[in-house]
Amino acid sequence: MNRQNPTDSSSGADPKIDPKTAFQKLFTAGVIGWFIGSIILFGLAWPVAHPDSSANAVLWAVSHWWAACAVGLVTMVAFGLATRLPIALAAATYMLPVALLTGIAWVCLQVYPDSSFRSDLFVYLPVVLIFYILALLWMSLRSEVAQAPLVAKALIPTVVGGLVIIGFVAVPVFASDAFRYHDAFQLTISKMTLKDGVILSEGSVQILKPGTYEFVSPRYISDRLDIRDDMEAGFDIGTLTWGSAGVPKANVLGVFPFQVVWRKEVLPSATNELSSADDYICVEVRSPEKDNKLIYSLNAPVVTH
Repeated sequence: MNRQNPTDSSSGADPKIDPKTAFQKLFTAGVIGWFIGSIILFGLAWPVAHPDSSANAVLWAVSHWWAACAVGLVTMVAFGLATRLPIALAAATYMLPVALLTGIAWVCLQVYPDSSFRSDLFVYLPVVLIFYILALLWMSLRSEVAQAPLVAKALIPTVVGGLVIIGFVAVPVFASDAFRYHDAFQLTISKMTLKDGVILSEGSVQILKPGTYEFVSPRYISDRLDIRDDMEAGFDIGTLTWGSAGVPKANVLGVFPFQVVWRKEVLPSATNELSSADDYICVEVRSPEKDNKLIYSLNAPVVTH
């Protein structure tokens, strides 16, 4: 007595279709759909995001790679329904690397929620599509292999390739001073005044991680500063004076008030107003233990009272 595969019966799949062939066809449809979705996103970038160059249009399309991936999944499902192929295994294999890599990237961003890090992950993660194509090539070279190894041939290049991409982005970030000291300091600007071209800033630095630090080169950054000498326009280095707590000492935690004075002239149009939304204060943090190396830059928006 012939016994029908219950999975094929419940899914409406044609029992005469070889599962290995069905899987490969569906996975191919998904990858092709992803590629087509990427092209569609590139076309949509112009009316939606209004990029000023093709490079920016590509970046916009790449940053929305998840939409292209969804197009690939829809393409796979549509192709499977049209040809009566079993969809579940191919769809799960198609989405598993994406879900896994997205989860790892999410964890990385919880550890270090930096906007530049997030941008890099979103830019480089879509490169995993190349490993999907490599998986297709690998499957086509040994199409006679049983179904389970065929699934492995789809997963191994995509997962391993995706992990390499995440490692390429994340390892340098987590090994950097920017990550090491991202929660070591807090810069607060409490008051700023301007009179006769002189800017006086009052604020504090809170040290949360033990170490030996020097806080130098306080900058008032604005596109309205008329900087002479050899300095870059828009940057003006002030004179920093520590308050009642004194100069921060080695391995001492706490809040250290300061004042900064900028004596350079500002543009006439700015003499009656101190700040704009884009103005901010920047203070360099250097390590005497590392040959006065710049290890971090503190930034805080300008506050007026």
